[in-house]
Amino acid sequence: MELDDEVLKITYAGRTIILPGDAESAAWNSILDKPGASQIGCDVLKASHHGRESGYHEKAVTAMSPEAVICSVGKKPSTDASDEYASHGATMLSTRFHGTIKMTVWADGDIWIDNHKGERICTID
Repeated sequence: MELDDEVLKITYAGRTIILPGDAESAAWNSILDKPGASQIGCDVLKASHHGRESGYHEKAVTAMSPEAVICSVGKKPSTDASDEYASHGATMLSTRFHGTIKMTVWADGDIWIDNHKGERICTID
């Protein structure tokens, strides 16, 4: 289901992943308005805007309630929002610490997230 021009919601095997691109406040407000907060729950969220504050939206992240947030960033920006994402109880995973991150959603609904060495860094059963 497409949520917005910038945000993509993928559902497979009962799991949901949200890929928000560079969505900022206007996009998140639009999504919260329609399709609405009840439609954006997810298991994994890829942090918008490389995890910067400009992509973080408290109400949207609360509505999504992800178990894991993946942040694709080389070095910590001065406007890093990792603590804000983590305050929602999500496991924070960053390419800064783990290198390339690979996520597999299995047909039974299990999600495995591995680092660049193929080591499991997060499992969602």
